[in-house]
Amino acid sequence: MSGSIMAAIAKLDFRPCHRAFDTGETIIAPLPSAAVLIASYAHGLTPSEHSPPIVILTAHNGEDLCEELTSLLPDKRVHHFPSWETLPHERLSPQSDTVARRFATLQSIREGHSDVVVVPVRSFIQPFIKGFGSTEIPVFLSGQNMNMSIAIRDLLKLGYTRTDLVEKRGEFAQRGGIIDLFPPQVQHPVRVEFFDDLIDEVRFFSVADQRSLHMCSDPISALPAREILITEEVQAQAAILATAASPLADAFQRISEGIPIEGMESLMPALIGDMESFVDLLPKNSRIISVGPELIRNRSSELIRTGAEFLEASWLNAAAGNQIPIDLQELERYSFHDLEVELERAQGFGCILSA
Repeated sequence: MSGSIMAAIAKLDFRPCHRAFDTGETIIAPLPSAAVLIASYAHGLTPSEHSPPIVILTAHNGEDLCEELTSLLPDKRVHHFPSWETLPHERLSPQSDTVARRFATLQSIREGHSDVVVVPVRSFIQPFIKGFGSTEIPVFLSGQNMNMSIAIRDLLKLGYTRTDLVEKRGEFAQRGGIIDLFPPQVQHPVRVEFFDDLIDEVRFFSVADQRSLHMCSDPISALPAREILITEEVQAQAAILATAASPLADAFQRISEGIPIEGMESLMPALIGDMESFVDLLPKNSRIISVGPELIRNRSSELIRTGAEFLEASWLNAAAGNQIPIDLQELERYSFHDLEVELERAQGFGCILSA
């Protein structure tokens, strides 16, 4: 179906729009036409393995737009960089499937394997841990050599929670020579059977009755379940902070022991040194197309204001004797960035801005 649609679109004259995209001019058109205009432009570009991606900036989550572009561009590598469901300083963790999709998208950009990336403005202005998307992750496949102890260590580092029974994404369990795990990006959990240091079988299994299902013919990647990875450096920093007299000492102690906790992302200002934003990953000559620039500006202002109000409310809550937020001088580095500053930085890196 998408091929016939693109064939019909190809007969239309979109050359003025294409020139506008290339020169950074503004195109005035109804928002529902965005997918067609962008798909026509992307379809006409000369394919290249390492071409810079087209970044589609949206005011909201952009999931529908990503699905439309995926349908219209079956030969292109279209990705979505979803935003957290929580605020940066909120004591709640983003959903594990969101974290996994963010990791996979950043990985594809770093490796030059993205043609089109749909980015909500919330993801565009929120910094993330430097290097996120570049960490090596375990891949499970029948017949592959892998040490079980190392696999378990890697799963803990990637934020998986060790349980007796796997029921939710981001969990794993180990019984004898079997590891059950639920990677966030798959529909069913998988059961990995080891024979010494060899993976004998990899099967899906049912959460309802824990019975094995069909064999996994494709490699299963254990994408991260948490945005903050529990590396040796993070554990060491957490161990130092756990010695201080603070209501957060217990949380830091658990992290120092390699145990992921709910809301640990809000502790990044204390645990992580370097951060980066989406703009830092973009290669030169990347095109950034804003779909509804006024809506995007309003949304970014609203996010910054809401984040500041939430942090202020946290301090008022602390004054009443409740749990305190993280207090660091460089806290602003972990809050939403200014949209105009990020766009100016992108232009400074050689990106082309269009709307």
